[in-house]
Amino acid sequence: MKDYSIDLNQNKKEKSSNVTIHGQLNITNISDIKKGLEKALKSKKIDITLDNIDDMDVSFLQLIKAYKTKCKANNIELNISSTLNDDLNLLIIRAGLQNIV
Repeated sequence: MKDYSIDLNQNKKEKSSNVTIHGQLNITNISDIKKGLEKALKSKKIDITLDNIDDMDVSFLQLIKAYKTKCKANNIELNISSTLNDDLNLLIIRAGLQNIV
């Protein structure tokens, strides 16, 4: 059973994608999450929503950082919004990584 989900909705007419990610965002799932995110790279605008996140580790933050770089290099507008619990927010702030998510 997967302990994460990634939902991709593409609007080909507007060349935009909405990606919603839930669950465990960690090294165990990072390869599958990356594959899901890569499908959205055909768009000119990508909105990523992180919601109901149970766990997040540095591998996910590295993936998002690299994804941002790739989008910028390909002139893709990227927006990331997140609803994180207090513990994850504090962890990200203490690590100085709040500008990633």
